[in-house]
Amino acid sequence: MALGNNTGGDKEYVNLKFGKDVNDIPKFIVEEDFKETDTSYKQVTGKLKSLKASFTPKGGKNKYDTYGVKILLEDETNLISISTTITNSSKDMLNWICSASVWDDVVLATWLKGNWFVASAAIKDPNATEREDKFYKSFFEWSDDYKTNFKTLIWNEINNRAVGSEAPVAKEELDLDSIPF
Repeated sequence: MALGNNTGGDKEYVNLKFGKDVNDIPKFIVEEDFKETDTSYKQVTGKLKSLKASFTPKGGKNKYDTYGVKILLEDETNLISISTTITNSSKDMLNWICSASVWDDVVLATWLKGNWFVASAAIKDPNATEREDKFYKSFFEWSDDYKTNFKTLIWNEINNRAVGSEAPVAKEELDLDSIPF
């Protein structure tokens, strides 16, 4: 599903925020110039390019530590950047997307279930009828530890992946006497 009608050779960069609209309906909301627009989507499709963790400590206007994730997807015409904090609403989507590999096709979806409970998912095959074929497998299995520490577990996993792949290379220091003339 392409988000725009980009006909040029370059891909359009689209910023989305996982959140709720004014009616508390979960959506992927388009942001322009750091402001939410009236355009939103219930699901977004693309190839997974990267996952990056972010952290904002409490202080100033922030009452709490904020654990966040930025998901980068690519479709036919767009590079789609999705920002979300790690909350009860986003935890399933983030837990499942940790099982996806870079360049896997991913459908990120959100909906309300039950008593206005926000659900989200990373879907591997939207046409599959069996749950294990349709959704990515949970990276962290359900346990008391996951139930109470899901923010830290998900954030650490995504952060460790980024650090491992982007760690700076140590440079060897040379002294002037070792340089041949």
